[in-house]
Amino acid sequence: MNEELKKLSKEQLIELAEIYSKDWLACDGLWFQAVEKRQGMDGAMDCDKEIWRSFTVIEAKRVKEFLKLPDRAGLEGLEKAMRFRLYANLNDEEYIQDGNRMIYRTLNCRVQRARSRKGMEWHPCKAIGEIEYADFAKVIDDRISCKCISCYPDITESEREGCCAWEFTLEEDAGKEEITYRQVQPSDNPTLKFLVQNGLKSNGLAIPGTAYFDPNLDDLCGYYMAMPEKRNYFVAVNPEGRVVGGCGVDVFEGLEDCAELQKLYVAEDCHGHGIATRLVKMVEEEAKRLGYGKIYIETHSNLQAALKLYEKEGYTLIDRPPYAVHETMDSFLIKEL
Repeated sequence: MNEELKKLSKEQLIELAEIYSKDWLACDGLWFQAVEKRQGMDGAMDCDKEIWRSFTVIEAKRVKEFLKLPDRAGLEGLEKAMRFRLYANLNDEEYIQDGNRMIYRTLNCRVQRARSRKGMEWHPCKAIGEIEYADFAKVIDDRISCKCISCYPDITESEREGCCAWEFTLEEDAGKEEITYRQVQPSDNPTLKFLVQNGLKSNGLAIPGTAYFDPNLDDLCGYYMAMPEKRNYFVAVNPEGRVVGGCGVDVFEGLEDCAELQKLYVAEDCHGHGIATRLVKMVEEEAKRLGYGKIYIETHSNLQAALKLYEKEGYTLIDRPPYAVHETMDSFLIKEL
């Protein structure tokens, strides 16, 4: 360990990480150009492919270990891991998740810009990307496949000249575990308490003003079943009978004719399988059945995956309302049913 690093501030360490990333990319470009001069583009590309077959796996494994991702981290885990690649410190990027698909785009490309400045032909990086992105994704989750949308020399998105776009798909396994959904039962209480508290803790929210200290966590079943005309709770169960997710609906007193979507949590090893989406839809249907006209959510900006899901499902972010219940929550959404 370089003891000098311990003396630096957070801002200096961030700046240094960017410098190290630029140094890495400069070295990558210099060796490639040296081989290109001696053996031509084809020779340099052969070397580049061989290097990336090893490097992308090494990088993915180290990032996965650093982030403590589960073996099959799903598309959410892949996005999180890709945001910690060296390239993420160099290029502006975009991630769009939709069900079992994720689109990744570079919005500028430092490599192609540098070659353009030097009057060199662009790097035909599609052949490298097919190795780099596919093999990285397989380390994060072996069910994820990758295909090119646009990458030189096969550019299909001309408005992003020199940039690339890739589609990642979480494949439906032939032997994929079937998730079933049902109403909460008393035996689910210990698992649900763990899911709620572990989900909050892993996102830095094991603090007062969140559901972490909700007094009803010891008996969620009892709470939701006590007033079935106003509230309900559903769980997701894997084939082994383990509860892997849950979500509830309850009356929201702050607004007329309004329900609240509550306690949506999914086990970490089951992220990226569409369980949360299915639970949200079930809760919305139950809210309609119970006679509510709209549904409200209180959440936190730390829970980015949940926020993306809510917005995709048609929820609208609103300013903090005076009727907010959880003082620590900083993101509020509502949807007409």
